[in-house]
Amino acid sequence: MNSLQLAPYNESMRLGQGYNSFLQRPCVYGAVKVDANRIVVQKAVSNNGVPQIVSYSSRVVTKISEVTRTMNISAGSSIKSGSITVSGNQSAFDEAKFVSSDLNVVISVKVINQTAAIDAKSEFHEINGIELNEEKGIKTNEDLHDLFNRVYGDRFIQGGEFHSVVSIRVLDGTQKEKIVSNLKSKLTVADPKSFSLQTADKSQSFASEMKQTESSIYVNWSGGGQIKSEDEQWSLDSIFRAAAAFPNKVATSPQLCWAILTQYSHNLTFLRMSLGKSVFPHIPNYMNARQYAEDLLDAFVGYRSNLLHIKKVLDDPTAYVLGSGYPPVDVRAQALVKAQASMKEEINKIITCIDELYKKPSDAAGTVARGKIEAPEIWATRLPALKATGKLILAGGELAAPSEDVINTLKMFGFMNENATTVAENLFRKMWTERSTDYSKIAPLATKEVLKVMNESEKTFVNSDKARRKFGGKYLYDTPCGAPGEDMNFNDAEKIESASVQADWPKSLDVRTVSLGGKEVLGLCKLQYQRLILPHPEIESRVALYYPDQHLFKLEPGERIQEVKIGYLKPPFGANEINFIDITVQNIDKKTPGAHKMIGTDLNDEAKNPSVVCKVSGEFTGLKGFYGHQDKDRITRLGVIWGK
Repeated sequence: MNSLQLAPYNESMRLGQGYNSFLQRPCVYGAVKVDANRIVVQKAVSNNGVPQIVSYSSRVVTKISEVTRTMNISAGSSIKSGSITVSGNQSAFDEAKFVSSDLNVVISVKVINQTAAIDAKSEFHEINGIELNEEKGIKTNEDLHDLFNRVYGDRFIQGGEFHSVVSIRVLDGTQKEKIVSNLKSKLTVADPKSFSLQTADKSQSFASEMKQTESSIYVNWSGGGQIKSEDEQWSLDSIFRAAAAFPNKVATSPQLCWAILTQYSHNLTFLRMSLGKSVFPHIPNYMNARQYAEDLLDAFVGYRSNLLHIKKVLDDPTAYVLGSGYPPVDVRAQALVKAQASMKEEINKIITCIDELYKKPSDAAGTVARGKIEAPEIWATRLPALKATGKLILAGGELAAPSEDVINTLKMFGFMNENATTVAENLFRKMWTERSTDYSKIAPLATKEVLKVMNESEKTFVNSDKARRKFGGKYLYDTPCGAPGEDMNFNDAEKIESASVQADWPKSLDVRTVSLGGKEVLGLCKLQYQRLILPHPEIESRVALYYPDQHLFKLEPGERIQEVKIGYLKPPFGANEINFIDITVQNIDKKTPGAHKMIGTDLNDEAKNPSVVCKVSGEFTGLKGFYGHQDKDRITRLGVIWGK
């Protein structure tokens, strides 16, 4: 399977569909014509009576890119989305635990039962009005990227795959070398396909070593059904047992797992149309760019780890001292915040490089060189280091923490007046004092009028001390609309603030409707920024699959959404279901307003379709995000978040 170009399967994929292999995103449906009656199903070679092809692997890894390569996850996609996830699985791999661990183990099993392939003579599908020539239609590399990209789904593989990443940290530093060595030794001889734990044979078990560690375990599989007893916890031993039994489970419960991708240049009809045309030489080849993308992913994760370290220092600066790198970053907040901003700029450079690699993969080396990305490992040495427990760490070595006698002796010296004594006590006993916050000086997150119509969940959030400290003065929550009793379960402001990159202003608004009882209601509403997308993964894949119609409104530079009108169906016409959104946009540079209806009907029938109108006011500039409640297939409550 390693020689094939694979993409993780998801339910929105179709045979013959164009595919962006670099970012692992689907493109136009029907790029190649598919005759359902001519799909060829081929079973795997029979092995001991079972038609399966099975590959096992277990190994120690040191880089995140080794994990994504094993799991067939695109490095570029992981950077753009900000997390390492498998399609159809909402749980993300814990990269922070991976980076901070002493040992990382990847166990993988891949099983092929059969493949479903389209006819080798399938034709490239011309779209009416679009031809592969210079005079009209696809004339540039960018156009080809957007519509077709360079490959299409040629075959689907049915079977199963199992992946587990175990990140291990030894609790006793003095035993670290011994325990890691023992684990590596056992992993070297451990083979998932033959691994078993017999009561009489403890040599194969990792239990004795794992008792002296803490571990983070990530497990993901497709196919095979229930592969472990619900009563059993995941451990390194149980993972190997599950891996050994996995092919037998897949034999009775297979699943579509991968799409095999084929280049358009291998399709005869595409060659006939494109040979001699300007489009053909510009079909990109990402093979070389992928290695650069993997290196960028490792750097991306390194910087995210550094940012997490800075957060820990900010939370408790007295527990840290200057790092060994030069020049060291001071433990004071001002220096840490400045370093934080510098690292986010490095992350922005990485994302920009991925965008450039996608557009021009042939110049991968030049793109990365021009990015001038500093190694995160160098930054890590400059960051404050954790003190040893109960000790003061100085550049020349360690000193024991000062005793009470030492402090009292210092007080006896004549040069220490009363003020100096207080300073000494504060220095040795409490170097960091958390000051109480005067919340009367923090701007509220919602006006009194809005609070009157918010439900308890929403009021609890906007009135909480934590939310006011974090968001006060930056965001303003406006009147919500829709089902009144629904708890708030999504909040774009939280996603923006927790992102590794800075979100500027929205560049597009994506709205999709779904059918409910014969009426169109709001299914999806998401904003995309220049460097950040705010997805709703719980409902996005389902809505996109069953209701592909998209209302995409693009914003030009300088344009801000300054008014949002949200309408809903009033009983007996509907149960407060949101059924239209209308926005008003103004270019803050040109001062040119314009109204744009996004979705919905009967906008002026207030008896049937009452609405809530939210307008930006005061110091706020425009729409920054949304909050509300989403079910598995639609958004039932929606409110506007204004930003500065």
